[in-house]
Amino acid sequence: MDETHLKLSDRTLVTGFILCTKILKAQKSSAKTTEDFRLIRDLEVKIRDLYRKLYNRSMPAKQLDEELEEWINFLISSVNNAYLGERSLFIKEVTSQLNEAKGNIKCLRCAKNVKTEICDDTQKDFTKIMEGGECLSIFNELFETTCSKALVYYSKFFPEVNFNKMLVITFATRPIADPPHRRNLALYLNGRTEYFDNESRAKAVIFLELYLKDFNWESFLSIPYILFHEVFIHAFDSVLPAGLTREAYTDQTSVFLDGWMDYVALMILKDEVDDCPFMETYNFITKANNEFFTHGKRLYLALENCDDPEEGSFAPERYKAHQAANRIEALFKKHFSKSDYNQGKEMFLDISFGLNVNSKYIKLRDNLVAVFEALFLTGSSKSFEFEREEMLNIFGNYLNNQSLDQLVHDAFEIEKKIVDEAKFSSPPKVWDR
Repeated sequence: MDETHLKLSDRTLVTGFILCTKILKAQKSSAKTTEDFRLIRDLEVKIRDLYRKLYNRSMPAKQLDEELEEWINFLISSVNNAYLGERSLFIKEVTSQLNEAKGNIKCLRCAKNVKTEICDDTQKDFTKIMEGGECLSIFNELFETTCSKALVYYSKFFPEVNFNKMLVITFATRPIADPPHRRNLALYLNGRTEYFDNESRAKAVIFLELYLKDFNWESFLSIPYILFHEVFIHAFDSVLPAGLTREAYTDQTSVFLDGWMDYVALMILKDEVDDCPFMETYNFITKANNEFFTHGKRLYLALENCDDPEEGSFAPERYKAHQAANRIEALFKKHFSKSDYNQGKEMFLDISFGLNVNSKYIKLRDNLVAVFEALFLTGSSKSFEFEREEMLNIFGNYLNNQSLDQLVHDAFEIEKKIVDEAKFSSPPKVWDR
């Protein structure tokens, strides 16, 4: 089982960078003078330079807390050297916050808490970190919050299923050798889910893959979207009925998983990000349009227009699936707007989660998305009202009988009827799974 984490020197590199940048971003929000802004800007440049210097180091890493303390001392020294005279209250506050951060991570304290030795870059480190390692606590906090949110959603729509008992989701990190190719987007990370199921329990390992050479603050801000995508979609993919074994990993893309459900994941992130516990820690970047959601959406949109050879050919299909999901959700909301606006949204999520979690729809759901694309993205404006009414009839029936089987059957029947009436020049594209 290839559950791993970044080696100690890499954890030092990334954690030190995030912690120090976080302090500067927080102080930047309270800066008032040109001198204050210049100080923060200069320190951000120094952090970036220090990151590159440490990335290229040849010496072995020290304990993470010792090296983190060196990071902070370097920054404080930079402040002192730049402002030898009388310093403002703002500058004093910056140095005070940096000094306080020295105690954020302590390897000895961490080892004591998990009752083991300090990490030594062996496989045992994974267990230590999983049981409460401070060096990746920033990532673990985001991951655990995401899992908690996903469990709430799936348990709401499937109250009869004990997901805690039947599904284990763990978190891992690893470096990647090459940067992702995303047009005009400097985000240097990926997400991937691998399965280690057995007859008694399903297990999904969520890997956060970092291109360490160019990892930046914007990449960090994109992590919640990546985790929401991997956990809400892939971790729960086809876990029902219990006892089945999923393929360990497949590179095959799916318009349902990577298009339709990707839209669902971003929608939930938008709804939940302000309510997540980790937002209290990062409230300095909470604005009208939250930074976590903003950077997540940037990546979401970039994947619709992707230069990566492995994903680029799929980008147009991802875009169409995003649009189809958006149209169906809007249809639900419009239908229920006079009675209960949220009921339409709940219905959309109920259907989406049902198709995602139940393995019997694996061979149907990509084709179902293709049908929805044909109905809502390629139909003529004259036929739209007819198609809308037909679809509303289907969804109305679903409200009464809660049968996904019937909904899928009825949707394909509409597609056949419309093709027979020559409303489209050709039937929708069908994906073989």
